[in-house]
Amino acid sequence: MNQRAAFSVLFLFAGLVPLGGAMADPQPASGSSEAPSASVAVPSPTAPASTAGYTEGSTPVYAPPPPTPPWQGAPLGSGTSILRDHRYTDAHVDRILFVPTAETHPEGTFYLSSYEIVLLQVGYAVTDRTQVTLSGMPPLANETVLPFDLSLKTVLARTPAYRVAAFGSVSGISGTDFGTAVVGRVGGVVQLCLEWTCRSSVSVGSDVVLAGPAIVVGNGAGVVVRASEHVSLLLEADAAIPIGSAVNQFNGLAIAPGVRFAGEHLAIDLAFAHRLDELEGPSLPFIAATYRTRGR
Repeated sequence: MNQRAAFSVLFLFAGLVPLGGAMADPQPASGSSEAPSASVAVPSPTAPASTAGYTEGSTPVYAPPPPTPPWQGAPLGSGTSILRDHRYTDAHVDRILFVPTAETHPEGTFYLSSYEIVLLQVGYAVTDRTQVTLSGMPPLANETVLPFDLSLKTVLARTPAYRVAAFGSVSGISGTDFGTAVVGRVGGVVQLCLEWTCRSSVSVGSDVVLAGPAIVVGNGAGVVVRASEHVSLLLEADAAIPIGSAVNQFNGLAIAPGVRFAGEHLAIDLAFAHRLDELEGPSLPFIAATYRTRGR
């Protein structure tokens, strides 16, 4: 037993001696002529040389593209779950009732609208900021007058807080008795967004009808308040101000509350319009519907 203990102590001592020698060089004894032995450094294992491009991935690291801001939206029918800008979710995005908004349909969208059933409208979004619209009435058996309007709207600014657009049009009346009369119309509209997708907004617009010496200025303002995903409340006020005695009869002030049922491809507006300068007059019902195709 004592021999085993002695061997264990010698074994430990033999293992510790090189460690102590590596930590400090032993000093020669006093009077000894023996020079101190130099400590031998043990080379550390050398790491294998790295090959060229070793740290580079064999395939490019996938980096997902930055998300599209919700106010810019996504193509119609994309199925995205994020809240999208109202121009992708509301087929009546380009107007309130009569007052236009400062928005257009997505690029490549065809749309068909009906105002009061008899007034028809067809349009196409040439780009994501410009659309062309043709409005008119189909020829009826007892009607000798056929109105029409060709308009162009362009969005000048589009941000999450506001939108600005300008428009111009050529309006006319064609009749069998007097031929065709054409007038021009130019205007602009500013739309202030009440939420970041602009589903609730306030629009204020003005246009000028140029009919030779007669000028009529039309002003309008409207509010769209989103009540649910597919239902919005509408309120619009319109005013016509003639400039010159030749068109004094073309004046008035009206207000129209309503409700909108809207989706990506179909929207229906129901409202009542009432003239404020004739408070005792009747309120006229108003209905409009729009169907549009999928944009690019």
